[in-house]
Amino acid sequence: MTFSKLGWLEQVSFDPDLSHFAVRVATVLAVRWLNQKTGEAWPAQETLAQATGATADGVRKAVLQLEAGGHMTIKRGAGRGQSSRYRPVIKPAKSRVNPRRPSGLSAPKPQTAVWPLGSNTAPETPDGGLLTRIIHAAPENGLADVA
Repeated sequence: MTFSKLGWLEQVSFDPDLSHFAVRVATVLAVRWLNQKTGEAWPAQETLAQATGATADGVRKAVLQLEAGGHMTIKRGAGRGQSSRYRPVIKPAKSRVNPRRPSGLSAPKPQTAVWPLGSNTAPETPDGGLLTRIIHAAPENGLADVA
């Protein structure tokens, strides 16, 4: 079975309906326990809770969110000592579009800002774009490109 952990984690991280904790559970599950050959992971919920620094109840809720969002299937264990088996689901590419950047939009253009020397506040661009160069304005010697 070919499975992309990174592709699945990207899909999970861009789902606005998931809690941050559900994304953390998915990350820990994929990084620590996901078997590349079988595509399954089977840690106990108590083990996941210890690994994420949360409670087993919190892990149960996060796993239910992942399942409800269509990000994984769960074959539930038969009780104590019988761990559930988690299988990540890669959704079709069309349903994995980054909701924070609608398709067709390009990345913002890099901008340069002039920042007075000795200023303690970070420069801002007029349209909230990304800064790629900062020019310090030094009145005694003109402009000096420092970053």
